[in-house]
Amino acid sequence: MDNRAILYVRVSSDEQAKGYSPDAQLRLLRDYAKKNDFEVVSEINESQSATYQGRTEFARMIETIKKENIPIVLFEKADRMSRNPIDANVIYDMIENRGLKVCLVKSGTIINRSSPPPVKFSFYIEIGMALFFSWNLREETKKGMNEKVRNGGFPSLAPLGYLNKQLTDSDGKVLERIIAQDPERAPLVKQAFELYASGDHSLASLRDWLNEKGLKTRKYKKKITKHGLEVVLHNSFYYGLMKWNGVSYRGKHEPIISKALFDRVQERFASRHRPNPRGLFFEFKGIGLKCGYCGCSIVAERQFANKDKDYYFYYHCSESKGKCQQTWFREEELEKQFAEAIGQLQIDDQVIGLIKAALKKSHEDEEEFVKTELTRLQSEYSRNETKLHKVYEDKLEGVIDEGFFKSKYEAIQQRQIEIHAEIEGLRKRNSKYFEEGLEIFELMKNLKNQYVKADPAQKQRIMKILVSNWELKGVNTTIYWNKPFDILFEMGETQKWGG
Repeated sequence: MDNRAILYVRVSSDEQAKGYSPDAQLRLLRDYAKKNDFEVVSEINESQSATYQGRTEFARMIETIKKENIPIVLFEKADRMSRNPIDANVIYDMIENRGLKVCLVKSGTIINRSSPPPVKFSFYIEIGMALFFSWNLREETKKGMNEKVRNGGFPSLAPLGYLNKQLTDSDGKVLERIIAQDPERAPLVKQAFELYASGDHSLASLRDWLNEKGLKTRKYKKKITKHGLEVVLHNSFYYGLMKWNGVSYRGKHEPIISKALFDRVQERFASRHRPNPRGLFFEFKGIGLKCGYCGCSIVAERQFANKDKDYYFYYHCSESKGKCQQTWFREEELEKQFAEAIGQLQIDDQVIGLIKAALKKSHEDEEEFVKTELTRLQSEYSRNETKLHKVYEDKLEGVIDEGFFKSKYEAIQQRQIEIHAEIEGLRKRNSKYFEEGLEIFELMKNLKNQYVKADPAQKQRIMKILVSNWELKGVNTTIYWNKPFDILFEMGETQKWGG
């Protein structure tokens, strides 16, 4: 019997790696391996967040498993394995298609290809809730930033012509973070608007003029490009109107230009470019529609039905590999097929019981994660405040020049803004994590009716949660579901757990 195993240890950052977490994880995994007579062939230690794809050591682990056909991998718990759906799907695929056995040591969960559906389902719930928590945390961070914007502040790096500054009391405590005009760049930005509105300059000639005047970008201290100049001239921030996540807010910062000047510039652009009249919302865009004949992407198109300009949305093969026999689908037909498919979803009391157990386990892990992250972020924030004071003192004493000071100070300031938003997101995070997670599955008992009544944007969101990809072939469609929903749909087809 092949009992070779890889131990995978992960922390979210180098700061965590300096603490106890990696060693504690490693001891736990070693003890488990010894107790179960596993032959440890590799110990992989990573200091990188699992929220996004691209972990170096995770990729090395996957490559080793494939190359040497390693049958077992050990993680402390689900969120050490993955917090993003792409890496999670890599593990899912190796379980089902390569016979990999995954051990989540802390919870005692063992999953392999032959595991019964209840065990698989519980495992996928643990992984899914780790993903859900990461998404929820990002939403809370966004809420904190949106609140700042609603109050007239700007939770990011100020645009060219402005500076991020902080107001402090006599003890150096930060009272407020503000956006102030950059005395060096603001006058040049204002002149850029005036000159372009006059019609005496093209974008290229105005760019050259600004570069001759010494205008440089803040972050990289580079000359402004033609595209960069166009971005500036389209930015309503300069007359006091901020745009954040597609919504406009009145800022507390001092405008560099008037609204009238901004409008004159936009009128000049309008005379050069034909406006885009489309603004169309294709419900199935981004769902992973593929052609079953040639494998090309399925694309959306508007077709007018009559002279009254009534139109329908159609989906067809992009035919990037040549002429294809794939038929066209109207959006309403795809909606009907999807509604029928999700009508098979089965959520009964047995499933709810499994969900509750998995959610409770996941909730305990996330509470521990929140405490660790808060400690790490607060520590980093304190260190950065010390750095800000040090950089300022170095500037006053002539140790560093003005250019280096601005670059360093702005970079630290931007990170402080990000840390503050992350901390607020963690603190404001919904304490009813367990109840919310359970509610998601309770609502799915009547998912078909919810989908039918939803507006197009809500329908798209439901599909993105459930669907991995979708294949169209002739008049037939095959939907591939995300984990753990594939097991629920399988139950709907068999009306029993199976083996």
